[in-house]
Amino acid sequence: MKLIIFRWNFYVLLCAFGYFSNGTIWGQSNVIEISQLSDNHILPIENYLEIKSQNSDNQFFSKKTEGQFIQDTTYILRIWVKNSNPYPASFFIDFGRIEKGKAFLFTKEGKKVERLFGELRPRSQTQEPEYSKGKVRIELPAYSNQAVFFELTNVYQFKPSVYTIAFHDQYIKNRNWVQAFFQGAIWVLIFYNLIIFIGAKDITYLYYALYMITASGYYFFSEGLIQELFFPENPYAGIYFWLITTTSPMFFVLFMRRFTDTPQLLPNWDKILRWHPAYRMFIFIILTVLVTQYVTPATRSRVAIMAILLDAILISITLVLLIRTRNKLAYFFVGATGILVFGIVLNQVSLFVFPKIANYFGQFGIIAEVILFSVGLSHRIKIIEKEKQEAQKSLIEQLEKNKELQAKANTELEIRVKNRTIKLQEANEELNQINEELIITIETVNEQNTVIRKKNDDITAGINYAQRIQQAVLPDLKKIQAVFPESFIFFKPRDIVSGDFYYFSEKNKKVFLIGADSTGHGVPGAFMSMIGHSFFNQIIHIQHITSPNLILEYMRTAVRVALKQDQTGSRDGMEVSVCVLHRNSTENSFEKLEFAGAGQPLYYFREFSDEVQIFHGDRIAIGGTILKKENSFKKHTVKLQKGFTFYIFSDGYADQFGGKKGRKFMKKRFRELLTKIHTQPLAKQYQTLGSELDQWQGKTHDQVDDILVIGIRIE
Repeated sequence: MKLIIFRWNFYVLLCAFGYFSNGTIWGQSNVIEISQLSDNHILPIENYLEIKSQNSDNQFFSKKTEGQFIQDTTYILRIWVKNSNPYPASFFIDFGRIEKGKAFLFTKEGKKVERLFGELRPRSQTQEPEYSKGKVRIELPAYSNQAVFFELTNVYQFKPSVYTIAFHDQYIKNRNWVQAFFQGAIWVLIFYNLIIFIGAKDITYLYYALYMITASGYYFFSEGLIQELFFPENPYAGIYFWLITTTSPMFFVLFMRRFTDTPQLLPNWDKILRWHPAYRMFIFIILTVLVTQYVTPATRSRVAIMAILLDAILISITLVLLIRTRNKLAYFFVGATGILVFGIVLNQVSLFVFPKIANYFGQFGIIAEVILFSVGLSHRIKIIEKEKQEAQKSLIEQLEKNKELQAKANTELEIRVKNRTIKLQEANEELNQINEELIITIETVNEQNTVIRKKNDDITAGINYAQRIQQAVLPDLKKIQAVFPESFIFFKPRDIVSGDFYYFSEKNKKVFLIGADSTGHGVPGAFMSMIGHSFFNQIIHIQHITSPNLILEYMRTAVRVALKQDQTGSRDGMEVSVCVLHRNSTENSFEKLEFAGAGQPLYYFREFSDEVQIFHGDRIAIGGTILKKENSFKKHTVKLQKGFTFYIFSDGYADQFGGKKGRKFMKKRFRELLTKIHTQPLAKQYQTLGSELDQWQGKTHDQVDDILVIGIRIE
């Protein structure tokens, strides 16, 4: 304390001596002449300053002011100023950005005049109504030449200069006008895009509006308007507003992905862009911690700048990739971003040439960018509207084409009817003498005419009849449950008849259980299911092939021959799961299970185990591919014990769309569902599978495929 008192007494004596000696103290000649300052320029004063650390034992000032200031250290600066005017003069000294500062000078009578300034000074402690930052107003008496002392704490961005009151007032006036224009233009575009977002429900416009809001807020903060208007007595609270503006790059990248459709144009690179919001939120959390812990602004700035550099690298790579796509919307985006980058570069260059107007270049760069973005968004709307019109036109053309096909089909039917009628008339003339046959022929003609007029009804009736045929061909569930009391078959065709089917038979103490998924569904799939069922009967009971892998080998050849796939190129076929269960020779139970699969697996659980075991089917289709000897089916074998539960199934259950996001159920979720319910009675499992599917599918998602799930438990 004594040392500090001594130092300030030293400063008082030094100033007083300088005041009365009219600036000739110790030969002092490096003096700022206030009367010679121009109202249109600022004067850098780094070479006029003398500096020393308050914590130093050295009592002398040094001319050296270069280098970085040490944080949490208070520095004492001295500068000599001269007023040659016959009236008092006022001017500003601006040190750049400092947290807290004090200015001291002494009157002729030895009275100390003190001014407080700095970014953390409440307005009530400063002389000016504007946000202080690093500026302070100094007033000199007429014909004075003396030293002014400054106490600076936590200095960063040290750029000392001096300028007149008129220059300062004009700067504030220009700042307010530029901000009024900039903020007004930005907020017009913000409200415009928010209205489009509400009307079009396109989140692209929301991201764009949020980007402009945060960019607008950054310049509102950097110009000191936040502290001036909202936190005059608590300037540090404005830092939290700055935190919000640091999310601007996040909204920019989100907007960029939606605007240029990077998931479509750059699918691989877009996987990296998807992680950018998480990265930006991580930076936001770090900066929040630094602010709440009152870490120095220099440290906060370094973290923010490093994050922005990574953003710039990511965005630059994206721009290069977008240019290579030659997409028109991408050109809009690259051009707009290029204008912004040009404005930012001018901003940074101007910090060294025109520091008082440097921010203007960045702000006008953003204005130009958002205007071009808005033009691009309008172009995007036109593209979407054009695609919509083209889709409607294509739909109309397709409807007209269908109408022509329908008319052609009706004409052909009429010709067939006429031809058939002529043939019937010729037959009637030939069989005129046999009245009974004539009546039968007339009734037949009438029935055929009725069939033609009611074609759609007949087709539907035919499909329903095909359903009865298919149900008659499929094994009786009672017969299966007589062998396996604990069992279920969850069978749900999509279109009345099904391409999924199941097969069951017994031969020589072997039980054959097969689940198959034919190509397609509805009537085509049903035909394939009838062919498959017939072939399985032939293979097992006529060809006497009972090994599951050999059954699939024979089935693969039979389908290709039956469908003449070598000549027609047809790729129809099926995916099959074949299970062969071997009975014990001495008792009515099963000792082992053999399995082979063509594109389909088998899941099984042992008693007292919740871990699902899987026999993976071979990736070899039944039909549709060229036969190769090296592509043979593999047979899997497992011993059976009481409580052993297994499942075979088609892919219809896992491929069903539903849920809140309209996605597939997926095999993983299906496997987890079976793991959850496998200990329940099989009848209860059947009910659970149905209720889970109904809940997943809901009322908004139609069934997309035939569904087959077979569950068996060994008793």
